[in-house]
Amino acid sequence: MESPRLLILDGHNIVYRSFFAIPRLAAPDGRPSNALFGFLRAFQVLCKDSSPSHVCVVFDGGLPAERLGRLESYKAQRPPMPEDLRSQIPAIESWLACIRVCTLRLEGEEADDMIASLATRAAVDGAEVRIASNDKDLYQLVSNTIRLVSPSIAPDLIGPEEVVRRTGVPPEHVTEWLALTGDASDNIPGVPGIGPKTAARLLTDFGSLDALWNRLEMVRPERIRRLLSDHRVTVERNLALMTLRRDLPLPMDWRSCVLSAPDVEHLRAFYQEWGFQSLLRGLEEPTML
Repeated sequence: MESPRLLILDGHNIVYRSFFAIPRLAAPDGRPSNALFGFLRAFQVLCKDSSPSHVCVVFDGGLPAERLGRLESYKAQRPPMPEDLRSQIPAIESWLACIRVCTLRLEGEEADDMIASLATRAAVDGAEVRIASNDKDLYQLVSNTIRLVSPSIAPDLIGPEEVVRRTGVPPEHVTEWLALTGDASDNIPGVPGIGPKTAARLLTDFGSLDALWNRLEMVRPERIRRLLSDHRVTVERNLALMTLRRDLPLPMDWRSCVLSAPDVEHLRAFYQEWGFQSLLRGLEEPTML
């Protein structure tokens, strides 16, 4: 008997990519529909390539107070969601309801932590997990049973070996690697002068951050040793910021996310409302959503 396969979609990650990839598209009544259409297409491709038995779309619920307490400027540089994009989120949620796909959002929690908690529990229960996202923070979750898949170039599976090729370290050391380098996309500064290659070399040579601190006098050259010593507090803070939670209390079990038949009548009305003629025609094909 085959193991169940859970596909988790990083909702806002895919929505944003769709919005900027398809700049001009509107419904018959003039409402913008580019993010909606792009999300629908990405969802279909991911399901076709991943052949999941279970699916869940996870949306951000805000920034946790704990992370903001550690770094007030955490993600502060990100501009507000464009209104043309924000207005399409309810329609995306309506479409997901039409196809009877589970969604998850927790107030005050980030999608990455919800994804980490859901994926970890499913993997422990024996499921194979695929996470659709381009967020490198999720590399820390990758294992033989949890893999990432790019929503833009599916099927592009990222397993442990691919994480090593991309970062220079295995998944279990990704948070330490990020703690040293920082993450500009999240407005988290790293150690000045220590880039990805140097961070990977340090972790490879010493094995872990703890071992690095314990043998700091052995770090060469002296410039790198001084930088590490001067910014140790920053690195430790970053490690706490970037380590994803895998124990969030979730309002649902992953087993409830079984992929079932869509509500075709409501789906047909939805496609007619938004003017998605190609998707409307696809309803006649049993493999299309």
